[in-house]
Amino acid sequence: MFVCIQQNGRVKPDTVGPPIAGVEVKIKDTGEILLKSPGLLKEYYKNPRRLPSDGRRRLYHTGDAGISMPTAT
Repeated sequence: MFVCIQQNGRVKPDTVGPPIAGVEVKIKDTGEILLKSPGLLKEYYKNPRRLPSDGRRRLYHTGDAGISMPTAT
């Protein structure tokens, strides 16, 4: 599953591009990437507690680090 995509003519090295429609991406103060998407699984097979969530908005804690950069026009 992908959550971000580079647009033709707007590719920037070392970036992932903006989120696709329906995907929400947040960066915690610690730098961890959080995702919310209709394409995310609800739980792992035979291990429903394994899927980390903030408990309110069902943001998926990826464990990956990232930074948010302003988009240039």
